[in-house]
Amino acid sequence: MTYRQTILLTILFSPFLSNATSQIKQLEVQGETATFTLSAPKTHTIPSCVSNDNQNKWAINLNSLQGQAMYSLLVTAVSKGMEVDVTSANRCEALPNVEQAAYVALSVNQQVQKSQIPALYKSDGVTKLGNIVGSPAHHYYYYVPIEGAKIPKYYLASSANNPLFFLDAQCSGQPYINSHFPGNPPAYSQAIDLFVWQTNYLVDDNKLNIHGQAKVYELKGTWVNDGYQYECTDTGKVASEYPITASKVVPSPHYLCGESACIIK
Repeated sequence: MTYRQTILLTILFSPFLSNATSQIKQLEVQGETATFTLSAPKTHTIPSCVSNDNQNKWAINLNSLQGQAMYSLLVTAVSKGMEVDVTSANRCEALPNVEQAAYVALSVNQQVQKSQIPALYKSDGVTKLGNIVGSPAHHYYYYVPIEGAKIPKYYLASSANNPLFFLDAQCSGQPYINSHFPGNPPAYSQAIDLFVWQTNYLVDDNKLNIHGQAKVYELKGTWVNDGYQYECTDTGKVASEYPITASKVVPSPHYLCGESACIIK
């Protein structure tokens, strides 16, 4: 056997298999384990212990110092939009059906252009809050802040689904909402593109029904081409017909996004 053949056999039978350099697509923590996927699919032979739905997923054990160090690098990579190179341990350890990462290398010298990872911005569309690394539920997003963090933070895009009512035919004046839960945390109203807070309906000045015979209009949304279009329509009712629970809503900026919803791009 020649020297060159010996080197080739060493590489082929090495327990550590390197994966192509890529950006992180998703990063999440499950108890004492972190899992992540890369934008580029794996190119090496995947261990037989990996299940079909976890073919492109990696796992690291957060109980070990090495695992904590790797996780720190992953968070840094996400926050900076950088690429990483992952080396396989060629086994499933932290999770029984997910490939274990043995090493993670950060491409420190990479010239980062525009990150392909979707990012979360304030409502101004300019102030970047961080890169999105997961969305476990509808309107719920995990993101890593641009300044970095030990664990991802989350943004819940809660919506005010109750219809908004007005006393003018253009639906441009003071909005009212009929809800049994005044004082809830601010929710985003797509109809007026603002975060709003319902005022206390036990305070007379806040009530819709104190306006007696004034006609009431509703800003009604219709689903058209994957989005809502809103139109001010006559409800056929007057203010005195509405229950006590119908009261004013006022703008209340979101602590993270500002006056309107955060933007993902």
